[in-house]
Amino acid sequence: MSNALKADLLLVCATLLAGFGWLFSKEVLESMSPILFIGIRFFLAGLILLPFSWAVLRKLEWLDIRQILISSLFFTTAIIFWVLGLHHVTHLGVGAFINNLAIVMVPVIALFFFKEKVNGLLWGSLPLTIAGLALLFLETDLSAGSGELIFAVGAIFFAIFFNLNTRLAQRLPAMVLVTMQMLVTGIVALPISAMFETWSFQHATGIWGFLIASVVLSTCGRFVLQTWGQGMSSASHASLLMTLEPVWVALISMVWLSERMSTMQAVGCGLLFSAILLSRSGFLWRRFRRPKAVQPLS
Repeated sequence: MSNALKADLLLVCATLLAGFGWLFSKEVLESMSPILFIGIRFFLAGLILLPFSWAVLRKLEWLDIRQILISSLFFTTAIIFWVLGLHHVTHLGVGAFINNLAIVMVPVIALFFFKEKVNGLLWGSLPLTIAGLALLFLETDLSAGSGELIFAVGAIFFAIFFNLNTRLAQRLPAMVLVTMQMLVTGIVALPISAMFETWSFQHATGIWGFLIASVVLSTCGRFVLQTWGQGMSSASHASLLMTLEPVWVALISMVWLSERMSTMQAVGCGLLFSAILLSRSGFLWRRFRRPKAVQPLS
């Protein structure tokens, strides 16, 4: 299996776990403060992964540690803005659309700040991506408030982090990167939560199962697979595959929450799939094209 195909499969699996993560987070946030949830979720994830990466972590050079810390702070900022947006958003569809525009920002940042070559097929897929996200999320209301603005700031930080992380993942083990990023996020978020939120441990007993699933599946599993996949791909190509996350959210919501998908949303999902196929069409053509048989000389 080629690295390109392996990267795509890893990223698709990561988006599926991320899709479940939206629902796990929604259930936990019903009775837990948002930044406290982020702190607990990511700190526990880092502790779980630490034994598997400690041997490499303790041998890292200071330059590598500094670069990982910088990427971790961008990630921490992005994830805190994401959960605050989720908590304060007035129109979830608008917020989700703005949040997912980070995917479109990644190749732009890659081109202008990291001098990454972005092929024409990927640029051609971006309008389909924006249209698909709009149809999926912007059915009824285009208004925006403070929650939507928070999502926008988080999207910028996430797009920068995605570029930084892809470059780090190409030369450092995914497990090491994810362990440090999770621990830094937890260590930063917990004191912030203690300063600005009221901690209460009178939570509904049902949230603990969702919290454990969020830590193990949608944090440890999701980010290890995503970072592993990023290490075998460019930031631009990897980011476009992340558009599958809202598609999974929509499909899972149909099953889990008995929500209905409208015709417009179904078309949006179709456009997102089409954008991914367009961006990968060159690779698929080269992989599945069969050479013509050589005719023997008569």
